[in-house]
Amino acid sequence: APLTMELLERYVAEPGLAVFVALVLVALAALLAAPDALKRRYVVVFVLICSLAGCLTVMCIKGVSTALILTFQGHNQFGRPLPWVLVGVTAGTLLVQMRYLNLAMIHFGASEVVPVYYVLFTLASVLGGVVLYKEFHPHCPAAAPGCPYTALFLGGVGLTFAGVYLIAVAPPR
Repeated sequence: APLTMELLERYVAEPGLAVFVALVLVALAALLAAPDALKRRYVVVFVLICSLAGCLTVMCIKGVSTALILTFQGHNQFGRPLPWVLVGVTAGTLLVQMRYLNLAMIHFGASEVVPVYYVLFTLASVLGGVVLYKEFHPHCPAAAPGCPYTALFLGGVGLTFAGVYLIAVAPPR
């Protein structure tokens, strides 16, 4: 079924999303409260802040785009509170991402920041999509319950991350 604001409101009310968002917010709070010396020593601290905020951005922006599409089709969605909440969260998380990605780039080289950010942002965004939008399903026909699509997807993600890792740790020429 296509995404609608009614369906998104049901998804947002599910307890699994509340647990996921709470875990993201607790992790963000812990990382933001980390000592500056720790943040400057490990690239993963700044980048994980960006990635977790980015996960929330991705989750919200899909809802915003759905509201815009439905509004442009003649069904105004901005009379409801949810699209405005999503716009506000998107704006806030974008600001967090810009600030901490800039700090990461100031304290570490691009060859360290970019690959780590790519991996963590991708992983966090996929998890967010799975939790909120129920995007992870096997795509297997009912007649073939043992089809390898899920394993192939996970293998592809792992292979991509391994490739980024190998590029990032390669000695400079």
